[in-house]
Amino acid sequence: MAVVRRHSFIMRRAAVVIITGLLTILSSGCMTQVKRNLAESAASRAIVGVVSDYGQDPSKIVVVAFKEENGTFAPYNYTHLNSFGRFVLRVQTNQTYIVMAFTDFNDNLQPDDGGLVGIHTDSIVTDNSAEVYSIRLSLKAEITIPTGLKEALPKLTTLVRKPLPIAIGEIADLSDERFSAENGKRGLWEFFDFITNTGIGVYFLEPYDPGKIPVLFVNGAGGSPQDWSYFFKHLDRNKYQPWFFLYPSGASLESSASTLNSIIKRLHQKYNFSQLYVTAHSMGGLLSRAFINKSVFDDKSEYIKLFVSLSTPWHGHSGAKYGVDIAPATIPSWIDMVPGSEFQNSIFSKTLGSAVDYYLLFGYHGGPSVFSEYNDGTVSLSSQLYFQAQREAKKVLGFNEDHMSILAKKEVFNSYCDILERTYTLQNGRR
Repeated sequence: MAVVRRHSFIMRRAAVVIITGLLTILSSGCMTQVKRNLAESAASRAIVGVVSDYGQDPSKIVVVAFKEENGTFAPYNYTHLNSFGRFVLRVQTNQTYIVMAFTDFNDNLQPDDGGLVGIHTDSIVTDNSAEVYSIRLSLKAEITIPTGLKEALPKLTTLVRKPLPIAIGEIADLSDERFSAENGKRGLWEFFDFITNTGIGVYFLEPYDPGKIPVLFVNGAGGSPQDWSYFFKHLDRNKYQPWFFLYPSGASLESSASTLNSIIKRLHQKYNFSQLYVTAHSMGGLLSRAFINKSVFDDKSEYIKLFVSLSTPWHGHSGAKYGVDIAPATIPSWIDMVPGSEFQNSIFSKTLGSAVDYYLLFGYHGGPSVFSEYNDGTVSLSSQLYFQAQREAKKVLGFNEDHMSILAKKEVFNSYCDILERTYTLQNGRR
């Protein structure tokens, strides 16, 4: 009984310490940032689309969203096409927009004389029915620009852009500030600022090589692509090409997974790779599983062959529940991380089976806490070893490492390489 009473006392004392720490964070400027980011996110929507027949240089195509009010038009935002002939425009909620594209070889943000023009025939009303509105534009020479839009176009040259950058296979240097630990933390608390300033996307460390298998790496909450430095440094670059997903970890995991799926689909359309391996750490495993579900089960893709998770809280994290219950403003990904959340239930609504080979890696170098008797210092073993995740795994491997050291130890990486090689041999043998 004495042991039980002492354990109960330790648990209560730990709870006080953790909740006090949480309240300190909640009362700091972080919550002010969260509230502002939630408000700005709720007030924003995105119009995305593709422009066909744009010619040889998509960067010379300008796409404009004109806000329509009482029969008059004013340019609200503009962008240029990316290398895939696609665009993303950030707009406001509960407004009406007309979208137009045109050639601008003079780089003066005005249509070229005799150039190509495309206008979306239907107005877009950005109500609360969707966060993203998808359209398609076709450029033609014979289109006449309506008087209202023509009169509004000169104002475009003085407009301050409202960016919503998305990278699709951009080659980058891992030392870039965008991929730093500091920026990763910013993505947790200031997720909307992160999206509009840093952006979201899949980056390459080297040009695409059809002779190498792409391995996509996804970091966890408050993490960054630099968390994978040890893996990138020691990965066999003769066989594999590392890709990584940059995203704001405070955003909802469902929206991040949808964005990742859209980006990977675009990359597959361009490069037609036959295999993709996915590796994720911590909360990134939940996001990756949602992405895999969308790709494999919804889109019927067949190129995702391997999924490896490290230290993933498959049954959520009790700390997220404290945050949701106590915080005056709730980070969206916290809601997804509450044990037994709707998001967690959704990712296990489909069984991977033989569709994707899954390996579960976990760490156990941690002490008792208010959340769990055993953990890796951050995530409980009961969450890492959630039965539905174990049931799908071809193999479960445990390491005497904490939540972050598991990403920088030779023993872990060697086991990971064995998994890659086993999958590589198996998949190439099927050809």
